[in-house]
Amino acid sequence: MCQAERGILAHPLYGWGNFLDKDKHADGLRGIAAFTVFISHFLLAFFPAGLVLLFPGVAGEGALVGKVEQVINTPFLSLLWNGRFSVSVFFVLSGYVLTKAFVERGDPEILRAMAAQRYLRLGIPVFFSVALAFVLMTTVGYKIDGTLALTSSAWLLSQKLPSGPDVWAALREGLYGSMVTDQHYYNPALWTMRMEFIGSMLIFAYRLIAWPGRRSILAATIYVALIFFLVPQFWPFYLAFLLGSHIGEWPRPQRKVVAWFTAIAGLALASVDASPMFSWMNALPLELETRFQLYCVLGGALVVYGVRGGAFSLLLGSPFAQFLGRISFPFYLVHLPILFTVGCGTFNWLLQERLASRSAAASAAFVATSAVIIVVAWAFEKVIDTPAIRFAKFLFPTRRVAGATPSAGTRPVLA
Repeated sequence: MCQAERGILAHPLYGWGNFLDKDKHADGLRGIAAFTVFISHFLLAFFPAGLVLLFPGVAGEGALVGKVEQVINTPFLSLLWNGRFSVSVFFVLSGYVLTKAFVERGDPEILRAMAAQRYLRLGIPVFFSVALAFVLMTTVGYKIDGTLALTSSAWLLSQKLPSGPDVWAALREGLYGSMVTDQHYYNPALWTMRMEFIGSMLIFAYRLIAWPGRRSILAATIYVALIFFLVPQFWPFYLAFLLGSHIGEWPRPQRKVVAWFTAIAGLALASVDASPMFSWMNALPLELETRFQLYCVLGGALVVYGVRGGAFSLLLGSPFAQFLGRISFPFYLVHLPILFTVGCGTFNWLLQERLASRSAAASAAFVATSAVIIVVAWAFEKVIDTPAIRFAKFLFPTRRVAGATPSAGTRPVLA
């Protein structure tokens, strides 16, 4: 299968192929975003007081507040570990990739095939990530308890399994729980999978029934109203699919300065936290978490649009960013089980044996965990992720409808 085919059929949140044949920078964007999610979870585990402005309530009683935490909490700099923003970028990219071919060709068969493939394409890697988590839990064991005693991370406490490992519970979570019933006890990173699957189905349905021309505004309004009332807790994340779907219809920024301005504006919007300097943005009549989600989604849409115009091209086109982009889905799926074993285990041992300071122990844990995640994700991509794409396409191939042309009210994405 060629890379372009993978780009049309694969999952843009955590492991799609290049989502624009001529724009590898977007591939780098999702790679960097996946790594940012890992950094966010790492800091939540070992320096929870440093993220209280982004995620209020993540630091338990007794959590230390030192120089590291003060740096992490710095406004705007905190954007570098805002996992909520990275997830928003993923969902925006999902909306774009999943509807790109249909917008260009107007062939409903494309959406039918992709909808049929979706569960397998997401579910097979998800199943094996739960299997990996279960094996690690029952062999080496998660080292969360030891880290909790050292960091007082309320977030880390929330990641603990309610009871001991159970093979049948793990099977249910891997086969359908994380995708249908929102179960993610063995691999907490899977909390996004249900939104990704439902969001995919919603954007497919939206594109099939959306009216062309000016009436498309009415269709989009109905979409927003539905998600607002049906999923009030996470409606901004579902809005990200809609924004991403329409980004491909917008002309690329013709001037580099416009692309940079748009991307930087998006980063600034997504950096909003609970610090006093952003108090003026509290006027929006939404709950704090919903407001943060909305700013991150809007910021993510602006960043994706800016990247399409060439913003951050040097960083996103680098070999490391491109490599991360290729393994981003497996990277996301395996990072928490490895963090809870390798990361927490390394940190606990170094501190308990008095071999390093807290910061030095965390640094060593970060290096060790990152290396293991990258190696495992690379192997996961080769052995599980790519075969899952091929298997889903084999079972549900796309049958082109003869004479299909771009549907009315749409125009080809400008490459």
